[in-house]
Amino acid sequence: MRTALRFCEFAFITLGVALLAVYAFFRIHAWFFQAYDSWSFDQVLKDRTHEVDASRLPESPRNPRNLEAEPEAANYRDWAPGRALAHEKSLKRQLRGIVGRLLIPSLKLNVMVLEGTDPWTLNRAVGHIESTALPGRGGNVGISAHRDGYFRNLGHIGKGDEISIVTTENTYTYAVQSTQVVNPGDVEVLSPSDQPVLTLVTCFPFYFVGDAPQRFIVKAQLIR
Repeated sequence: MRTALRFCEFAFITLGVALLAVYAFFRIHAWFFQAYDSWSFDQVLKDRTHEVDASRLPESPRNPRNLEAEPEAANYRDWAPGRALAHEKSLKRQLRGIVGRLLIPSLKLNVMVLEGTDPWTLNRAVGHIESTALPGRGGNVGISAHRDGYFRNLGHIGKGDEISIVTTENTYTYAVQSTQVVNPGDVEVLSPSDQPVLTLVTCFPFYFVGDAPQRFIVKAQLIR
């Protein structure tokens, strides 16, 4: 009996160590591919820099060539295990077009923005909602991400917090005006706007088990 208990104890410990090793592998692999996406975007910025005569451009935070590239950062440790696994699987698919980089300093979030909101795109990064404006073109820019992934801590954002979108053309910075919870059918939050605004969308409640019934919305106004 004692031998059987020891065997079971050893088996459970071995299984636990194996699961921790697999989890660590997924985290490290996911971080590597996010870093690669970020590096690819930085290379585009550098290539565009060589095309411009630097002597004719003043130092400006609006000029992405003067923005020091920050390493990819996200709250991976807070992600749901299923989302981490889905993110890992998404890295095997071909990368869609890069829109830019989303920076939310108050949440320590630095992540690439890809075009589209299909499942593979949202598992890999945050997605630009295709029916909305693009950064720098005026109107309402919509960005979506999973509540148990990159937007896990979006509920902690506050009024006045800055959100930046870095593109190959410029850096656009917005200030949060409001947050609200709406039903999935309340699509007017993504309606076109005469003013340059940013709308972040994710499911709500953040820790709901199953398909979340509502949406958490962040509205921000362009300030520079």
